[in-house]
Amino acid sequence: MVLRRAGQLPPSKRGRGAAAVNDRMAANLVLAAMADAPPSACPRAVQLYRSLWQSPGRRTGTPLPSLNPVLGCATFGEAVEVLLSQGLKIREDLLRVLTSAYPNVPEDQVMNLRALELELVVSRPWPSARLIVRGLDPNDASAVLVVAQ
Repeated sequence: MVLRRAGQLPPSKRGRGAAAVNDRMAANLVLAAMADAPPSACPRAVQLYRSLWQSPGRRTGTPLPSLNPVLGCATFGEAVEVLLSQGLKIREDLLRVLTSAYPNVPEDQVMNLRALELELVVSRPWPSARLIVRGLDPNDASAVLVVAQ
């Protein structure tokens, strides 16, 4: 309700008549939950984390082609939106990579390998945010996709 009053979610009915959630609305809800702020402070926290600019010099690339659009985002809020919108493509890329890396594992079980981790972090009191893709194999390097400050 607080996000709606702040204009970060559109006015809508509840239940069956409610508006469908789009990527921007979902990103705002995710950022509000991650901010770990009291409800009255959530609109400001969402505004703050959404507006963080990317630091281009600290990116290291991406292991999945479907994550490339995240690299072109100017702000952390845009990056979270793109990440949410690319969810199915990321899953398809990951499935393709894992089935080729682990050919003896049945396709319906390959996602349970947890061979790749996507970490979305927001920090306080100095606002910063990171989106990291990490291979869980100790020999794999982490790929830092977004560093926003």
